[in-house]
Amino acid sequence: LISRNGSEEPPVVRLSGSDLSQVELSGIDLRKAGFAGTNLKGAQVVEADLGQSDLRGANLSNANLTGTDLSNCDLHGAVLESLEVVAHSGIPCVVGLCEV
Repeated sequence: LISRNGSEEPPVVRLSGSDLSQVELSGIDLRKAGFAGTNLKGAQVVEADLGQSDLRGANLSNANLTGTDLSNCDLHGAVLESLEVVAHSGIPCVVGLCEV
């Protein structure tokens, strides 16, 4: 589900619970997207913007998030097994709150 919020900001995207395994989302702007419980196993999400997204309980195992902005994401309970992350310059990613 994608909905406009009536402003210049990008639309709000809700993909909670979806199977997006092996999907290619590189370079896309998905700020504030809802990915709670989503299967992103093996996904390629390179140089994307996931800032302020809800990734609670998402399966990110074997995903490639190189250069992706994860600022202010909620990663509680996310599965990060074999996750490939090379930090976006200046963007902190707190992995200690997640299952590994």
